[in-house]
Amino acid sequence: MFKNDLSPIPPTVYSASEFESVFYPTVKSDLRLSGNYVAIPLEIDGLAMFINDELLDKSGQSVPATWEDLRTAAKSLSVCDSEDGTCSSGDRILISGAALGTADNVDHWQDILAILMLQNNVNLSAPAEGPAEDALSFYTVFTRSDRIWDSTLPPSTRSFAAGKLAIYFAPSWRVFDLQAINPQLKFSVHPLPQLPLDSARGEKPVTWASYWVEGVNKKSLNSAAAWEFLKFLSSKESLAKLYQQAVISGRSFGEPYSRKDMTDSSQFVQPYLSQAPNARSWYMASDTFDGPTGINTRLSAHFAAAVNSVNQGRSPAEAVKTLSAGINQVLSQYGLASPLTP
Repeated sequence: MFKNDLSPIPPTVYSASEFESVFYPTVKSDLRLSGNYVAIPLEIDGLAMFINDELLDKSGQSVPATWEDLRTAAKSLSVCDSEDGTCSSGDRILISGAALGTADNVDHWQDILAILMLQNNVNLSAPAEGPAEDALSFYTVFTRSDRIWDSTLPPSTRSFAAGKLAIYFAPSWRVFDLQAINPQLKFSVHPLPQLPLDSARGEKPVTWASYWVEGVNKKSLNSAAAWEFLKFLSSKESLAKLYQQAVISGRSFGEPYSRKDMTDSSQFVQPYLSQAPNARSWYMASDTFDGPTGINTRLSAHFAAAVNSVNQGRSPAEAVKTLSAGINQVLSQYGLASPLTP
């Protein structure tokens, strides 16, 4: 959306090789235009799994490592107003095991669905039958057949803060919202579940990147000075001071470091940094606020329609076919060929 407005980073600020050695690999596809890098990240963020510690301890379940583990745990953790507490069609959900399956009251549903597809080797620019259908089917099973989440419930952030949701997915900054809503809530943050990985085939975890970056307008009369300032801000010393300033102001932690050579052992930050080397992003990040004509908003609308149609009984194959056509239409209007090669 800003490709015509961004000036390239001068090699005197960061050479391409230096830039790639300092920041996480996701920058190679996210921030490169016409062979040049055009923005500098001052933080990294993405998606992690939040768990209500008290609910998990009571259930005897362990922290899920795979998505099937998560589904098993979520069904065990859920409580409905049925005679035996199990959940089926028509039952009111009292405690949900996991907020998954809808595109209205699951905060950050775009990121969750996108990472499910990426882990299943789906090309998000042109989702094909099979892997995309499986990911869409899995995402909606929590609503369609497990009946442990539905659109009558409060948004997932509110549900988790109220202690009515056991497993919740969110970026790091949601920690502050939860602490503000319910200071007594006991929760922990963990890396995302994965599909089973075959190390013999060199398979690695796939995680999600969603973060803000700083750029310089092509029309700036002070472009050189602006880039030097951003280089200063992205130094280890500056990032450490910014982080500490956030802590001094009363926050639990500062923004997770964007540099690979900076670590953080905070219980809330470490899961994000541990995932950053394998993180990927795409044009469907939540909370981008890019307006009704923005690429994230428009693509999200097509994915939401796919989720809603499957929940209403349409086959995943039909939903993916319609979804793929919608994605192609949006990307074409932005001059992005499909399938996309970042």
